[in-house]
Amino acid sequence: MGRPPCWCVERCCDTGDDVAVDTVRTREVGQLGDPTLGEVDGAPFDHEVAGEALRYAERRVLRRVGEAEHEPPLDVGPEPMVHHLGKPAERPPHRFADVSWPLPRSQSGLELAEAPPAYDAPLPIGLELDSGDWAWLDAIEDGPVLPIAGPPKSGRSSALLAIAGFAADRGWDVITVVHSRRSPLAAAENDELGCRCSADELGIALDKTTGRVLVLVDDVQRLADQDLLQPAIDADGRALIAIAASADFLSSRTGVMRTLPAADGGLLLAPQGPLDGSAIGLRRLPDEWVANPRPGRGILAIAGEARQVQVPITDFRYDVA
Repeated sequence: MGRPPCWCVERCCDTGDDVAVDTVRTREVGQLGDPTLGEVDGAPFDHEVAGEALRYAERRVLRRVGEAEHEPPLDVGPEPMVHHLGKPAERPPHRFADVSWPLPRSQSGLELAEAPPAYDAPLPIGLELDSGDWAWLDAIEDGPVLPIAGPPKSGRSSALLAIAGFAADRGWDVITVVHSRRSPLAAAENDELGCRCSADELGIALDKTTGRVLVLVDDVQRLADQDLLQPAIDADGRALIAIAASADFLSSRTGVMRTLPAADGGLLLAPQGPLDGSAIGLRRLPDEWVANPRPGRGILAIAGEARQVQVPITDFRYDVA
């Protein structure tokens, strides 16, 4: 015996357009509690939380706004249909197929994500590949250092830029330490990079802030004086220092790594081998985690707990004048 229809209305977050969908006929989610993974016209269904659903189809983010187990009247428009369906009484099943790659931030669904309520200073880092949820860290518990490791072209600088945008959106001040001309951050004009300063001006820049601060240091291995980041370490717990370099350097105790507090984890992008995890406190990585390295995709380790993540892309902007 076939399942009864389960009608819903989906609203495109970009355009505001509504469309009625029979979720059983399309196998998108089926009945509430259905453990099967569905897709619509080959587009994977990503996840649902508390009555809202996200999926990526034709590069649009859709949101479920109503649901019912009988067909709504066909002579009404989308808006009356939304009121007819109402909100589902139960929590829909949690489903996820895949995070598209590359993933622009505009399609990441971050605006709908909620920070873990127990975190005092939550900061999103990327989308978890196995669930589609946003992965967060608590800057107070997991700081003050966030290592971002990876080989060349792994997306380290892009990750710094993306995380700077996440922090700025949450009201943090951002300070970009400019000391390496090879870093894309040195010439980028993105507003989310905040205040720019040389390494020896970091203390002055920090004194001009009063709240939580994200300090970006790309190519940290090129920092000449190992004590130049001390003002951020001494900033009364307000500063999270995001440093980027190769996995070999970040797992060593040479140069600036000798004076920085030991990190409790970090972000490893495009890992090349199972032993690369030492840079973020992991002994050995599963073979499947290193089988297909891609820029911006990697492993986030926090307090010994590791998960595969993808950092959404934010384009660098440069002055072409």
